[in-house]
Amino acid sequence: MLYSQDVKNIIKETKSPIIWQGCKKKELDKIYKYIVEAGDFNKFIDVCGGGGIVSIFLCKLQSQLKNNYTVCYNDTNKNLCSFFNNLKNIENLEEMIIKLEQIEQTKENYIKINQELSKDNSKVKLEEFLFLTANAYRGNLGHSMPNMRRSDLDGKLYLEGRISNRYPYWFDLVDICKDLQITNLDMKDIIEREKNNEKTLIYIDPPYLNSLSYGLSKLDIINIFEYLVKIMLDNNYKLKIILHVDFSGYIYMNLKDKIKEVYQSTFRMCDNFNKYQCIITNY
Repeated sequence: MLYSQDVKNIIKETKSPIIWQGCKKKELDKIYKYIVEAGDFNKFIDVCGGGGIVSIFLCKLQSQLKNNYTVCYNDTNKNLCSFFNNLKNIENLEEMIIKLEQIEQTKENYIKINQELSKDNSKVKLEEFLFLTANAYRGNLGHSMPNMRRSDLDGKLYLEGRISNRYPYWFDLVDICKDLQITNLDMKDIIEREKNNEKTLIYIDPPYLNSLSYGLSKLDIINIFEYLVKIMLDNNYKLKIILHVDFSGYIYMNLKDKIKEVYQSTFRMCDNFNKYQCIITNY
């Protein structure tokens, strides 16, 4: 794979089908650089798929450049997996949009669904989940209040400009994602299953500490990072790994010899501090 004009065009045209915290749209060129550096592989797994932009990017590369590998989107959030399954079927996609448009688009309903999500995310329906992502501030479901900057005087929220303008793109993705494999598995299960497969390349963009949509505690996420550090340092893991995380003292102290790139994040939080991210590989 070469960084040709075709690849540049694919990067430019690729976007996330939903509003999602931590979308890597502006980092696709960096991600592609390390995909190329990985060399030959026959399976690509987006382990923490989230908004799916990396999986869609790989599907577009596969389709337009005739690359011979399997692309798998994985996420532990069942609603995200259901959403991407619906993108593969026009009838399911149309039904999903109808249900989404029937949602009561008010601040009160947002708060109600968000509270249900914080208690048990498995009880939140797909259309309710998409409603939250459309109206949360920067797609961060950790906010209990909706983003009211795009609401009318009566406090009614609306999907226009937030998600309904993505409907045509959803239908464009039906053909692009037709061969996309979708799984709802734990990260560790995937890594341990593939650990001896030298032809597997996995991309990991793990959850943030405030990722309410995953029902994880801060301790859960700390345990995830401890596990990731362990496997990145263990030569018994033969699969190729791209780890994309916030740059921190913990990451530097444990993985400084494997860090390939540190850069200032394009995503600014409300505290207005500069954030830095890094890309780490085990190859």
